[in-house]
Amino acid sequence: MDPHPSASGGSAESQDYRAALFASLVLQQTNMGLTLLGKSPHPDTGLKSVDLDSSKLIIDQLEMLAVKTKGNLDKREEQLLKDSLTGLRMAFVEAANSPADATATPPRR
Repeated sequence: MDPHPSASGGSAESQDYRAALFASLVLQQTNMGLTLLGKSPHPDTGLKSVDLDSSKLIIDQLEMLAVKTKGNLDKREEQLLKDSLTGLRMAFVEAANSPADATATPPRR
């Protein structure tokens, strides 16, 4: 059995695989966006910092994904994308309205 079902296949297994890949992509982008918005420490430095330009790009990419996949997602995929965008947008507004000097914190030891 192929561990990576063909994207062109129509079997339930390949549909489940594609659904898992889609969810993984959305969650990966969401987590990166939240890190760029200072909601979690950067995995390499352990510091929280805000990069509004890069986080805006991630939001724009997820918005593009929502537009391009409209009508082709199941309810769970649609809800995941909607919830991810809502959370990122709210975090963006919060970060944009926060003082710049409060965005970097040292790693916990």
